[in-house]
Amino acid sequence: MEAPKYDEDLDYWQAPTREYYREEKASDDKMMAERFNEIAFFFNIAVFSIFMILSCAILSAFMSSFLSVLLSIALSLTMLKVSKKAIKTFLRIIKK
Repeated sequence: MEAPKYDEDLDYWQAPTREYYREEKASDDKMMAERFNEIAFFFNIAVFSIFMILSCAILSAFMSSFLSVLLSIALSLTMLKVSKKAIKTFLRIIKK
């Protein structure tokens, strides 16, 4: 809802209603949820990459490169899933 540009238009201008504020708040909440989803997505990629680098460095010390890369991908994916479940469980315990 746009404010009037000139003083004479002020008489005909209708103030924003509660419904308008409710729609604006719903729109803002939806945009915020989308931003949180994007942040969570990129955070998951970053954590997966860190786990993969660490596991690949450790496994390449005593395995061939090909096997260490394959195993590090599997291990990092598993560690990512386990850590996400552990964080959810920890937060659930804290909330109680």
